Amino acid sequence: MTDPELIELFLRFSSAHHVGQRRQIVERNPELLSARMSELIAAKAAAFRRRGFGDGADAMERAVDFFGRCRRDGVDAAFAQDHANLSRRIRQELDALLEWLQRSPSTRRDEEAIYARCEALESQDLPPQDRCVVRLAKACLGVDTARRTASLPMALSFHSELEQLVALLSPGTDLHWQACERIAASLAFLFDLEQAPARVDALDRWMEALESEDHPRERWLGLVELHAGFAHANRYKRIGQESDLFQARALTQQAASRGLDPIDAWNADNLLATVFLQLHERRGPPSDLDAAIEHGERAWARAPEEGYRHRAVIHLAAALCARYRKDNDASALNRAIEVQRGSLAFLATGSAEWCAMAHNLATSQRLRGDDELDEALRLHDRAVKATAESDPQFALYAGGLANA
Repeated sequence: MTDPELIELFLRFSSAHHVGQRRQIVERNPELLSARMSELIAAKAAAFRRRGFGDGADAMERAVDFFGRCRRDGVDAAFAQDHANLSRRIRQELDALLEWLQRSPSTRRDEEAIYARCEALESQDLPPQDRCVVRLAKACLGVDTARRTASLPMALSFHSELEQLVALLSPGTDLHWQACERIAASLAFLFDLEQAPARVDALDRWMEALESEDHPRERWLGLVELHAGFAHANRYKRIGQESDLFQARALTQQAASRGLDPIDAWNADNLLATVFLQLHERRGPPSDLDAAIEHGERAWARAPEEGYRHRAVIHLAAALCARYRKDNDASALNRAIEVQRGSLAFLATGSAEWCAMAHNLATSQRLRGDDELDEALRLHDRAVKATAESDPQFALYAGGLANA
């Protein structure tokens, strides 16, 4: 065989996904096991590695090793060892997926690597339970992608996939509860996309069914309740139904009592700061404002990184300014300006988040009086100049500048 013919034969071998196909190619084409074939593929692997294609080089080097074992130990022994190696790699890949699924959804990263693992495992002959692991990981990735892209068709497709998985997985197992939690997240997201209040009611029914199980997994049930709390808070924003605020408060407090992971506990505190402030604004008791500030300070202190702290500042500063307007408490206003100024320094100047924080800080500074008015005017002006007139926030920022 010529070198090009040997390369073409190797490509046929390497593109065969099943062991039976590969064995048939080896048995019918002894040229695969020639020294010349190994030389050619080793040279290709070295060239791939020099160009930065490490995965391709690794695959070629494994093939050269396999051909060498076929020559040395025989085809039967080489395929037996290759099968054992493949089984071990499959188990390692599945264990990596299980570890990823066990994390809090808020801390799952490495999406591209997880997707690549799923794609590789889908071509293997896996038992039903292991195939469910792969399907669940892909469904979790799909829900997150649908959220990032605001794709309703994608969200509906992966919601249906999750419902099928829940029916297949053994009740009470970690995988079952992980799928149940993602269904709750999916229902909350579908409400955001469709603006259909019935999605929140469906989420409540789903949560109640899970709460009635004999041995619920506290951590995952807490996340389901947290999703329901966010859904009720968002429905309140849409239709202004006060009962949604009370539901959001009760559900989020219940979730927080279940020992959430730190990032999820932060989310609960941040939501409770918002809900208690909204209850205060609806003429709630003084304790509502106290609770809004308490949860806001806790979220600010517990923020795992600056990006989260910035989000906590929005609700904390609003509650502190409300305390100043209600009680003329100068220390509350000073604290609001302090955390807003710290957050502004972290944000990229001129970004949408920076403009929003600059507007809020300037508004707080105007409450303080003459000593802060010059800086407030500058911040209002910079927020207006950095925002396009077509932006929905432009009118708000322009109004702040006019009032200053």
